Amino acid sequence: MFRSFLLNFFFNDTATTEIYTLSLHDALPISLNNLFSEMNEKIEMVVTFLALLELIRLKLVRIEQEKQFGDITIFSN
Repeated sequence: MFRSFLLNFFFNDTATTEIYTLSLHDALPISLNNLFSEMNEKIEMVVTFLALLELIRLKLVRIEQEKQFGDITIFSN
C-alpha cells in the first residue's frame, strides 16, 4: 500500500494528492527493509527512495532509527 502511494505520489494533481495522503496514514508505520524487500527492479528502488525523500521534505512522513545500523522505520506525521 505504501509502495503504491510512493509510486503514484508525483503523477497526480492536487485533489488526488489528498486521497493518497489519507492512504499514507493507513499504510504506516513500515520498515524501510520491508518496503524495499517487495521490489525487484533497481529503478523501482531509486524512484521509491526519491519519493520518500520528497515526503520527508514535505513533512508528510518522518523516519526513526532506534540504534546505529538498526532498521529504519517510516512513520506518518
